[in-house]
Amino acid sequence: MKLYFQDSSADTITAKISAQLEKDGRYNDIVSVAPGSDAFTVTIQKLGQSRLVFAKEKDHWCLQQEKIALSHKAYKGKVYHIIEKIVLSLGGRVEKT
Repeated sequence: MKLYFQDSSADTITAKISAQLEKDGRYNDIVSVAPGSDAFTVTIQKLGQSRLVFAKEKDHWCLQQEKIALSHKAYKGKVYHIIEKIVLSLGGRVEKT
């Protein structure tokens, strides 16, 4: 999965994603987003912990590491769909790989 944003700062992207999660309210209490240096991490914590790490590559962010909790495996497609909806709502685009 590749994510494209106009703004390429991990801090800015994570702030926008967090604000969108808070605005939506449905996943605010179980999903968090944290910036890193040239990467950001999406963490899902409910009955286990899943982590998706997106690393900066030229003009996009690429899913570099994925650790899905056993209790979340059945919902993996839904999680990706939610990420896609958030990215699109922020004016970005998603390329499925």
